[in-house]
Amino acid sequence: MQNLGLHHGDCVMLHSSLSGLGPVKDGAQTVVDAFLEVVGSEGTVIFPAFTADLWHGRLGKKDCKNCGKGAVLCHSNEPGAEGIIPESAPR
Repeated sequence: MQNLGLHHGDCVMLHSSLSGLGPVKDGAQTVVDAFLEVVGSEGTVIFPAFTADLWHGRLGKKDCKNCGKGAVLCHSNEPGAEGIIPESAPR
């Protein structure tokens, strides 16, 4: 990870594709663990995991069943649409 320029204490937003990485021992969990280990407890890794319902209230559609009306941030527990890596990250 240091070859990518990541260091302890960094803040990283990870848009990812496990299939784009090729074979990874233990899959998505290995990727998640590696990023968390590099930035450490003082860093932050953001794994976008948008659900199909996330923007509905903002587009005139029904609100996500896990969000309150007018919620600024959706805390949905529904599976995301961004792949297995964000789904493997701690919540």
